[in-house]
Amino acid sequence: MSGIVKLRTGVFGLNSITEGGLNRNSTTVVIGASGAGKTTMAMQFIRRGLEEGQEGVFISLDEAQDQIIKEAEAMGWTNIRAQIEAGKLVFIDASAKEFTEFVKTELPILVEEWHGFNARIVVDPLTPVMWTIKDI
Repeated sequence: MSGIVKLRTGVFGLNSITEGGLNRNSTTVVIGASGAGKTTMAMQFIRRGLEEGQEGVFISLDEAQDQIIKEAEAMGWTNIRAQIEAGKLVFIDASAKEFTEFVKTELPILVEEWHGFNARIVVDPLTPVMWTIKDI
């Protein structure tokens, strides 16, 4: 391996397919139909990072925070609320915001604020982002 640091995903079998996990300091896009498990995968990725001492930032452009938390708890993530209360996991519910304004102004600022931290950042779903940026 040529100096690329891999982040274990927390998703069974994915690390072997990706030769050890996802590349650190990179962007990974997960594409699939509604209900395919994109949010579940994103939460597993964040959860694994928390288990390894990283922080997590989950930016939701679609589902409310409470719904995501309930689904995570139903899948066995019993201490998710404690991690939020401890400040290790930050949820940003952008579902009620105007997408174009959020993506063009707030999202870049947020990502820059977290630059240099040992954090995993998820934006879910990307569909509103793609609708907003015409160059994609």
